[in-house]
Amino acid sequence: MLQPRLAAQFVRAPWAVRHVPKKYLFGTTRAPKTRNLNILQKSEKNFKVSPRQELSIKTLTDQSKIIEICFRSAAIIGFSVTLVGISVVIFFIFDASTYHEDLSHTDIQIPGLALKPRKGGPKNLPIAELLIDDNDRSNYENQIDKPRLVILGGGWGSVALLKALNPNDYHVTVVSPHNYFLFTPMLP
Repeated sequence: MLQPRLAAQFVRAPWAVRHVPKKYLFGTTRAPKTRNLNILQKSEKNFKVSPRQELSIKTLTDQSKIIEICFRSAAIIGFSVTLVGISVVIFFIFDASTYHEDLSHTDIQIPGLALKPRKGGPKNLPIAELLIDDNDRSNYENQIDKPRLVILGGGWGSVALLKALNPNDYHVTVVSPHNYFLFTPMLP
């Protein structure tokens, strides 16, 4: 049992250590020689351990380094797998709550001739009378009956021809491997 005067010093231990130089508190393994430390050592000597606790302490301290490394590795791997699993579950919950189908939209109407065009010509190739996107916008619906004009290439000659054409007379399609005249301010 601690005496009342010593017990009061034991309670004030954090403030009593102020006079100990910092080199003894940080960066060294030597213990500072103070009265409070002696009180702590005396209280540790009076600490009793039951035989069962002593046995469990011995088994923990007697383990080999390999077993300790295996346990730590298993703990790290288990924690990592758990963290990744929780992240995947959170992602799927986020994904399920973000994208909803709007039931007000009707099915997209695509002309049958756009999906399965007629075949013809000397090589029996498909003839594109209607395109898939002909019904996408209202201004395309009035172009279905217009004659089709396909311009190959996007050079200066085709641009000059496009400028000379009346846009209300033809349904024009430009096929070019390059996009010289495409307006691209928002593209990366």
